[in-house]
Amino acid sequence: MAKTEMTSYIEECFRSIQLRKNVDTNLRSIERVVKRDYNIPIKISIINNKQNNFFGMCVYPSQDEINKITELILEKGSSSDIEKIYKEYITTATKNVEIDSILLYDQNLNMSAGEVTAIFFHEIGHVVLSELMVERFKHMRLYLIKNYAKKIISTGPIGKVTKAVMSLAVAQAFSNQFNAEMMNEKKADNFAVKQGYGEELYQALNKLIINGKGSIVKKTEKDVDNDLSVTMNWAIENIAQLKYRKDKLRRSLTLLTITSPSKFIKDMVGDIKDKVFSKNEKEPAFFNVTEAFILSRKTKAPDGAIDKRTKKVVKLQNRELDIYRAELERVKTTDDKIFLLERLYDLLDIADYAKLMCTENPSMLLQSEKTIDAYIERVNELIQEVGSKPISRTKYGLYIKYPTGYEG
Repeated sequence: MAKTEMTSYIEECFRSIQLRKNVDTNLRSIERVVKRDYNIPIKISIINNKQNNFFGMCVYPSQDEINKITELILEKGSSSDIEKIYKEYITTATKNVEIDSILLYDQNLNMSAGEVTAIFFHEIGHVVLSELMVERFKHMRLYLIKNYAKKIISTGPIGKVTKAVMSLAVAQAFSNQFNAEMMNEKKADNFAVKQGYGEELYQALNKLIINGKGSIVKKTEKDVDNDLSVTMNWAIENIAQLKYRKDKLRRSLTLLTITSPSKFIKDMVGDIKDKVFSKNEKEPAFFNVTEAFILSRKTKAPDGAIDKRTKKVVKLQNRELDIYRAELERVKTTDDKIFLLERLYDLLDIADYAKLMCTENPSMLLQSEKTIDAYIERVNELIQEVGSKPISRTKYGLYIKYPTGYEG
C-alpha cells in the first residue's frame, strides 16, 4: 500500500525531530494527526535514556484503563470484559507513547525518519487491534489462578495496597513494546505495512539486529509469556511479604525507578509510594492488606462450606469431580480453562476448610479425615490436568474473533 499525504506528514515531523527542530511542536502535530485520522488520542514524549537500557518505543494504556484492567485481573474478570474496556477506552482515553532517545538520535543505529515512522505505526497498530490486550489479560488472569488461586482472590475486598502494586505490573505487562514479536509481524495485516511502511519496518529490524539488539526483537511468544509471569510474580511476592518485610516493597520500587527509563513508570512508582507509605516512609500505610496476600491459613468458612440444614461442613462429593473431569474434555479456550479452574478452587477451598476442622472442631464434620485427604488429592490432580490442558490459540481482530491462520 502506498504512503499517503498524512503518513508522509508524520514522517516529515519525525525528520524534524531528529534534526532537533521544533521538537515539541512536531510531537504535538503528530498527536493531532493521529487523533484526527484514527480517532486515537495519544500523548508522545521523548525519554532521555541516560541508563542506556534500550527500549525503542512503548505505548502505555491510560491510568484509568490500567485501574480497570487491574480490577478485572483481581476480581474474576473475563475476556469479554477486557474487550469492553478496550472498546470503551480506545477513542476516549489518552495513550502514553514514549520514544527512546536512542532510537531517534543514536549514530550507530542511524534510523531514518521513515524507519522511525514505521515503528510508530507498528505501535499504533497494537492500539487499534484488541488481540494483544485480550491475550495478555488471559495469561495474567490464568497465572494468578493457577499459582495463587483463592489465596488471593477469595478472602474479601481487595485492598488499596494490593491494587496499587498490581496496577504497576499491569502497566508493564500491557505496555505495547515494539520489540516484542516484531520478527513475526512482517506480513500483510501489519498496520505499518498497510500504511506503506513495510520496507522501512524491515530495514529498522535489520539495523537493530546488526547493532546487537537482536535478542530483543526476536522474542518468541513463550518469551513474552515468561516475561508476563515474572511481572506477575514480582507484584504478588511483594504484596505477600509486605506485612513481614516492610522495606522489601520500598526497595523494589526504588530499584525499579533507577533501572526503568520510563517516565510513565517512574510516575506510577511515585504514586504508589504515596499510597503505600507514610510521610516519613518508615512504615507502610496499611489500608486494607487482606490476609489473602499474607498466604496464611484461613479460619473463616468459605462460601458453600456449611450445610444450612445441619450447620456442619458439607459432604465432599466425588461425583462433582467426575462431572468436572468430563467437562475437561470440552475445554477449548483459555476462558474455558479459567472457568473450570475457578470452580475447582472453590471445591478445594471447602475441602481445605474441612481438613482444618479435623483439628479445630471435628464435631463439624460428616466425613473422616482419610476421606477428606483423598478428596483433596483428587481435586489437586484435576487442577493439574486442567492447567496442562493444551488449547488452540485464537486471534482477535478489532471487534471480530477469527481462527489463527485465517487470511480472509
